[in-house]
Amino acid sequence: MDFDKDGNLLVITNTFGDGFEMDNVTGTDCIQKINPDTGKMLWSDTFPYQKAGINAVSSQIICRYYEDEAGVVHDEILASVDNKAYSWQNKTGQRIAEVTVDGGIMNFMAAAKASYGYLAQNNGRLEIVSMEDGSKYEASTVETGKQLTKAEIRNYSMVVSAYGSPDLSVFKYPDYSDAEVVETLENTISDMEISPNETYYAVRVYDYD
Repeated sequence: MDFDKDGNLLVITNTFGDGFEMDNVTGTDCIQKINPDTGKMLWSDTFPYQKAGINAVSSQIICRYYEDEAGVVHDEILASVDNKAYSWQNKTGQRIAEVTVDGGIMNFMAAAKASYGYLAQNNGRLEIVSMEDGSKYEASTVETGKQLTKAEIRNYSMVVSAYGSPDLSVFKYPDYSDAEVVETLENTISDMEISPNETYYAVRVYDYD
């Protein structure tokens, strides 16, 4: 869930049929925009659940508002569910674009003042897409060689953690030829955050004791 610039709530829900099985799931996803003061639903949109089997991951929502170089204001809602990403006009709920990728989307990042979306997938691939028309910038696709669980892009660098690994790796962006492991911890990394000036990396690890 997320809140837009006006304080309205955006949520995604999933409805599955009987007999839920991870490798054989059919259902419906629904995104809703709700006024939290009145509980009134302002708009909604439904779309088929994107089955990703054991690679299924949770939904993510981004509320983005910016003015581009041509002076056009973009007030948009972006979301990813498993292996698909969508964008909508915030005011009307009209769907703008959708894009499908091969892996489960572990982290969905968006450019602050451009149409780009960055889809970090659990198959190790980072794809850059347009959330205005759903096209992929295939020449910019990056293969990290890691089964990603978390990725963050900040000022020409990408920090990633991988499934079952205690390593925290930093890549130059967009040149990923010189990946550097900056820290190795005793336990597997479950989550991470980066300080605004990119000086510190805070990580949460699994405690197996």
